[in-house]
This record gives sequence, structure tokens and C-alpha cells, in this order.
Amino acid sequence: NAAGGYGITGEICRGLYQVGADVLTLGNHAWDQRETIGYIESDSRLLRPLNYPAGTPGRGAATYRTQDGRTILVVQLMTRLFMDPLDDPFSAIENLLTANRLGATADAIVVDMHAEATSEKVAFEVFQRINHATPVTAPALVTLALLGVDNRGLTLAEVHQLVAPLRA
Repeated sequence: NAAGGYGITGEICRGLYQVGADVLTLGNHAWDQRETIGYIESDSRLLRPLNYPAGTPGRGAATYRTQDGRTILVVQLMTRLFMDPLDDPFSAIENLLTANRLGATADAIVVDMHAEATSEKVAFEVFQRINHATPVTAPALVTLALLGVDNRGLTLAEVHQLVAPLRA
């Protein structure tokens, strides 16, 4: 919404790149500026939501190379609650990540999700952690360690024992 709250223009994109932006992602105001429809095809660093219908101009994901040679897959998704009806974002990302595996085709995968509802953001987080992501926060590591625990509480010593291999 860099164009006064209504999408983006080519001129604004170029200005943002000039001050250091590497990739720009769009959301539900992607097409508010008519020029974006033609411009997006020529700008490989401007991403619209991946789950727009087939035939929509632009791309929803792209792989970029860092200065030190690593590859980063950047993906933009948009959820559907309180938004225009789009293709299923979960299926879209599942299909993309099936073909693009972390460590195989990309050194890092960054997913930008444009969503209005917290429930969809939480659902996406759970979906990704179960299917593709490696949790990196301390609470996530503890949660991952506790997934195999029966229906009982653990002592502090048991928690330390469970997470010890994760700290190594």
C-alpha cells in the first residue's frame, strides 16, 4: 500500500529498491494502481500472492541469490477470510514446497503471508511446522520435544532431559 494506501507503482518500487529493498510483496491491494498489471511482469523482485488464479500477471514466488551465493526462496501468500476469494493458500504453498525443499533447492525459504484474521495466521503456522518448517525458537523446541509425551505433566528435570539433545 505504498501508493497512498492503494497498491504500488513502478516508480515507488524503483525508489524502494534504491534505498535497499531486495524484494517487495503485494497483498489485496495489488491491482489498485492500473500500471501494476503491466509493470509486474517486468519486475522479478515484485511478488503478488502465489494463490491468485492461474493466468494472473506476475509471480507469487521467486528464488534469489544473496551476495555470498546462497539461495533464498521468497513466497507471498494471501489468506481468504475477510478477503477476495482466492485459491487455497495451504494447497498453493504445499505444492510449491513439495518442489522446493529447504536445503535442496533453497538455503532459506521466506513466506510473507497477508492475512486479516489471526486464526488463519495461526492455522498457517501450525500447518508449516507440521509439514515443512524446523522450529527455531526456544518455546517451539520445547513444544517439539513434548509432542511425544503421554497425557501427564513433566518435571523440570524431565523437560531439561528432553531438550538437551536439541541444544547440542
